[in-house]
Amino acid sequence: MYCLEILRYIGDRYEARALGGIFEHVGYEHRVDPSTGHRLVLLFKTKKKAAQHYDENYGDAMRPLNAHSTWRSDWHPVTKLAYAVRENHGVVAGCP
Repeated sequence: MYCLEILRYIGDRYEARALGGIFEHVGYEHRVDPSTGHRLVLLFKTKKKAAQHYDENYGDAMRPLNAHSTWRSDWHPVTKLAYAVRENHGVVAGCP
């Protein structure tokens, strides 16, 4: 199973150097169970299905998620967010 990790692009080179990378983990694409209110990580059977979900929901002004064969989207120029397909290892969405 796969999930979509949400990443924040770190545009400041000093911050990126201090943190050791240009992306920071923000969370995972999730849904809220209406009966319990719990956040549940969205899971996909294939990488292709996860990328298709991104393309259909966020790809209006952006290239397809796997445009560069990296399974990571470009970062959005306004929100600074990018999405990456990750293998699920029992991750939970956590608290809001």
